Formats: sequence, C-alpha cells, structure tokens
Amino acid sequence: MKTRKVKLATLVHPEKNVRMHSEGQLRELAKSVEMFGQTRPVVVDEGNVILVGNGLVDAMRSLEKTDVSILTVTGLSDSMKKKLMLTDNRMFTLGKDNPEVQIEFLKEIIGEDLDFDIPGYERDILEALILTQSQITAQVQEYGANFELPENTGQGELPGGLSGAKQITCPNCGEIIWVE
Repeated sequence: MKTRKVKLATLVHPEKNVRMHSEGQLRELAKSVEMFGQTRPVVVDEGNVILVGNGLVDAMRSLEKTDVSILTVTGLSDSMKKKLMLTDNRMFTLGKDNPEVQIEFLKEIIGEDLDFDIPGYERDILEALILTQSQITAQVQEYGANFELPENTGQGELPGGLSGAKQITCPNCGEIIWVE
C-alpha cells in the first residue's frame, strides 16, 4: 500500500456521504489529530474525491492543516466506489468493544496521574468506568443520603410486593426511587 502526501485543499468531498459527522465527533477527531497526528490515510479516487475519511478531512481543515496522507485507489467503477464507502463505514459498526480490556487500558492510562485526556471520551464517563467496587458501593450508599424529601414523596409499594417504602423522584432525571 503506497501512500503519499498531497495538499489538503486538493481533496474533494463526494456529492453524497454515507456517514454524518456531528460537531462533537469532529472536535474529537481534531483532538486526536492534535495528539497523535494523522494515523491513517484518507482514501481517494483518481480525481481526489474522498471515498474514506471525510470526517478526518473536515477535522484537519478545522485545524488548518495543509498536507494530508492519502491512498489513491484506481480503476473502480462508480458502483464499486459506493460499495467501498458503504463497506468502510459499516465495518466499524460491526465490531464490539471488549469492556474488560477497555477498562484495563483506561486504568493503566489514567493511573495515579489522573490523565483523563483521551480523545473520544468524556471525563465523567472515564471516571465512572474506572471506579472500584468499593467506590461504587460507597456512591450507591451515599445516593440520597443528604437529600431532603420533596413534596412529591409518598408511601407506596415496592415492586415485588414489599410495602412501607417511600417514593422519591430524582430532581435531576425524574426517575422514581423507592426507599425503605
């Protein structure tokens, strides 16, 4: 596979793109490019029309990058170009994260330095993912401990036929919580 550098301005978005990119995703792609550089080539046809990597190109443009690594595929019919675009976007969604390895990596990366700067992840999600069992238990036990019961508190029956419980509506999400 032979890649080459070209001017970013020479790349052309296709008339229609299979994948839609949110502003948030483009920000995270840009953050990744800033942190690691371009880690994979943009795939283009003979006319520099982007077949794979439209979001990456948009992120690089937002960073005002001038050069981009590309892989040019030649000799594809219009139908095969569309198949490539569909296939590339679909292949990612067919995979699944391995949560055990993901959490293991996150714990190693974040470690004692509390390095939460990982493109694609929000800090509060990372903090929740690396909690120990005792931290989770403590948070569950603390939930509602300093919470004054609002006027919408009532007596009711717990699911499963338990009685004498109080019903509390969470002020943040509206979820009903039963407390004995």
